[in-house]
Amino acid sequence: RLLRVVATDANGTVVAATHKPAVASYAQNELWQAAFNKGQGVIKISDILFDELTKSYYVTIGVPVSDPASNASIGVLAAAVNISGLLSRFQQNQIANGARAMLVSDNGAIVSGPNADVFARVQSQEFAAIHDSLGSPQGSQNGWLTADVSAGRHLVGYAPPSLPTHYAPLGWLVIVSQEERQATAPTRQLAQFALLMVILGFFMVMLLCVYYYLHHAQRFAHLGEEKFSGEHNYGST
Repeated sequence: RLLRVVATDANGTVVAATHKPAVASYAQNELWQAAFNKGQGVIKISDILFDELTKSYYVTIGVPVSDPASNASIGVLAAAVNISGLLSRFQQNQIANGARAMLVSDNGAIVSGPNADVFARVQSQEFAAIHDSLGSPQGSQNGWLTADVSAGRHLVGYAPPSLPTHYAPLGWLVIVSQEERQATAPTRQLAQFALLMVILGFFMVMLLCVYYYLHHAQRFAHLGEEKFSGEHNYGST
């Protein structure tokens, strides 16, 4: 998982490394400066890069090294972390029943997704729909909504990666999108079954009413016959 690790002192000078560094000092490196933060120290994460030697995608995480006595930063530990395995999980054409998952940055660019190049920076239509509806997806943490994209109406669920708060600078969002008809298919089948039961129940009630009407008419038919027979006898007398 760790491709390279470099430790520097407070001046940016390399004091230890797992490989031969290209430079002896990282004092001019933007990531090192951001992580050292003038002695205050904060965790910083670089953009995604590609390592030609290992043919893998990675990010460099800069972690300040603190003095136990003063808690001040006395250096920075920078590690190149292989994330190819993580990105590959979002490159499947679908995860279940037509649903697609993608990893999106906080500016809407697709970090990893089906048929998406990591460095193409293609904008996610689903992220745009979420952003327009909610203003800031990160503010609501997680949820779902229906959105109209070029492929039709979709259900879009979103959530940030489950990372500690000090990794917030990563700025990633996990989005799962599925066509609305596919997503609601089980519910639609249940609704059709319920409607069929209602129609069948109505038909049974109508059949019961017809049966009751016919049976009721047969019960009083003999009274009409007796009345007609009595009138006939009286007339002959």
